[in-house]
Amino acid sequence: MNYEITIKDFLLSKPVLTTKEIATFMRSADSNISDPMVNWKIHSLHKRGYIQKLGRGFYTTIKKHQFYPELYDVIPKIARFLNKALPELNYIIWDTRILSRMTIHQPARFYILLETEKGEESSLYNYLRDNFQNVFLKPDNLTFDLYISDKTDPIIITPMISQSPTLINEGICSPALEKILVDIFVDESIFTTFQGAELSTIYNNAFETYNVNMSGMLRYAGRRGSRSELIEFLNGLVTNNEEFHMILKALSI
Repeated sequence: MNYEITIKDFLLSKPVLTTKEIATFMRSADSNISDPMVNWKIHSLHKRGYIQKLGRGFYTTIKKHQFYPELYDVIPKIARFLNKALPELNYIIWDTRILSRMTIHQPARFYILLETEKGEESSLYNYLRDNFQNVFLKPDNLTFDLYISDKTDPIIITPMISQSPTLINEGICSPALEKILVDIFVDESIFTTFQGAELSTIYNNAFETYNVNMSGMLRYAGRRGSRSELIEFLNGLVTNNEEFHMILKALSI
């Protein structure tokens, strides 16, 4: 038996495979294979591009894009300033223009989201407002409606949620797609433009286009106290994405 060919055929047999299913197949070819060797082989399959990770214990052979947020001009400028003025500061920064590739309607205004560790927000605010225009610290709904919604590229500072899914993009700490999807769902007052039908469009396009780590996304939603609400929303999405429904069903149990 040509194991290389057989494993490829097996992986293509279903849109989504669990770690247990892959391990069972490997043991059918070699009953003496150890757990560490199974894990190493699965890791190797992932590294070589045969399978893509969809969440903890879930894989697919369906090829999708990896999400990397564009760094629009203002983001590197702010990052350079922060790295020089506050080199020890931990922060996450992104621009709502990122969402444009997943929406139907393009918003008239965009803004910068800047998160830092709790307790550091005021210091960050004081540094930024002397060097940048339209900087706001933890705005409430009224402040957002009266002073932010009509500004060009306002910078909104909020406390960072621990264990947020992030990635390093050209040396800048940016949110992973899983974090962005949860945040636009939870923070309705900030992301008013992206609510309603547009929110469903963003989610559908995200799952159709990119590899989304569902378990990581739901774990982060749990840290934001919205796991059950997000699952309910996801169950209501109209999508033909088979692997999406299979993983959601497994994770909802």
